[in-house]
Amino acid sequence: MPPQILCTPDALDTTVYDKVPLFDEELCVNDICVNDTCVNDTCVNDTCVNDICVHDICVRDIQMSTESASVLLHVRRRFANELYLLRGQWRMWLLCFTADVYGASMVFRNLAFYRYRAGPRLTQDLGFDLLPEWQGYWTNSPMCVLQVVLIGACAMSFVPRTTGPPAAYAVNIIRRWGMMIAMGNALRFLTYMSTTLPGSAKHCLPSNPNIAKDQPKTVSDILFRITLDGVGDGRPGTYNCGDLTFSGHILITMTCALCCLRYAPNAYMMTPSVQGWFTAMVWATVAMQCTLTIMARNHYTMDVVISVYLTPLLWNFYTTKMETEDMRPSL
Repeated sequence: MPPQILCTPDALDTTVYDKVPLFDEELCVNDICVNDTCVNDTCVNDTCVNDICVHDICVRDIQMSTESASVLLHVRRRFANELYLLRGQWRMWLLCFTADVYGASMVFRNLAFYRYRAGPRLTQDLGFDLLPEWQGYWTNSPMCVLQVVLIGACAMSFVPRTTGPPAAYAVNIIRRWGMMIAMGNALRFLTYMSTTLPGSAKHCLPSNPNIAKDQPKTVSDILFRITLDGVGDGRPGTYNCGDLTFSGHILITMTCALCCLRYAPNAYMMTPSVQGWFTAMVWATVAMQCTLTIMARNHYTMDVVISVYLTPLLWNFYTTKMETEDMRPSL
């Protein structure tokens, strides 16, 4: 049977947590939060739960090895800090969710489709001239790869580490990504609503006889119709037209790439040489997504080009003028 771990300041080897920020104000002493109240014996940002003191690192009556207890403590402390940050950012998260999900994915797109009139593709598109047409769900796979890498960086923030700088908080990573997409979609809406271009996708061409009847026709359609992007099988709600300039696919891809370059090397504890290869692979993935977006005829080449140079400019403005540092728990 593993040794019983007593609730004493020296009961656990806590050196692995030297780089984990702790709360100053909510100290737990004998299951009591000094400054606030105690609920179920754990200190999670003003409350106590499960006999864990966030500041004193104390575990009572748990029969496990010191190493396992330390990992558990790190995860719980990390989760407590994430909750603390989320509580302080919930208004911004709500704004991002509203803009990204309801605004960009429903209202903005439905308005664009409402104004759309089918016509032949624009001619003399360089990308269309150089690249063959290729349809399929796999045309968005590079973008999905970068999204998976970014999700993994969020998960890795909970892994204990003994060297290097502390990992970025998942709440901050997701918020920075969400803010970029929200601002980018606002700019997209202003752009594609100002001038409606003929569709480039196959389901937006005059050869599709269902466009007129599938377009939103009422205020209710515009505000509440949900569009499943990229299906385009002729049924209402399975495709959208009119939201071309600039490319939302590349906006998302570039934002994921920039977030990966900022957070993934530290999250995955990469060595300098690995970071170099990782940077090259990220930009190669972006280039692949740009190529596949043009081949799928989801956007004109100019839509892709505008996203490629506009997204880094927006990122630079956001990270240098609006939010230069990530938020941290009170130290």
